[in-house]
Amino acid sequence: MCELADSLGTISPLFETAMALEEACEDSLGPKAIYPNVDFCSGKLYREIGIPSDQFTSLFATARTAGWLAHWREPVSENRIFRPTQVYTGHAPHNYIAVAQR
Repeated sequence: MCELADSLGTISPLFETAMALEEACEDSLGPKAIYPNVDFCSGKLYREIGIPSDQFTSLFATARTAGWLAHWREPVSENRIFRPTQVYTGHAPHNYIAVAQR
């Protein structure tokens, strides 16, 4: 990403802040294999190359269209509805306690 920003000739303060945030998070969350998603990275780049922020969502969706269609095509091709198996393993139901009484 820095190469693109460098090639544009200017790096905005917001871009520098986002890069510093990403680096700080990588130091603390990287060992847990938690990294920013593609929207964090692409959003920074879209802004740097001058794409208006009101168009970001459309670009994010366009990039995902092939995956969405692949997920849709799989159950349609097998003529069945895919439903994941869900088994709740949390706490048993309990009575609600009003905030003032906690």
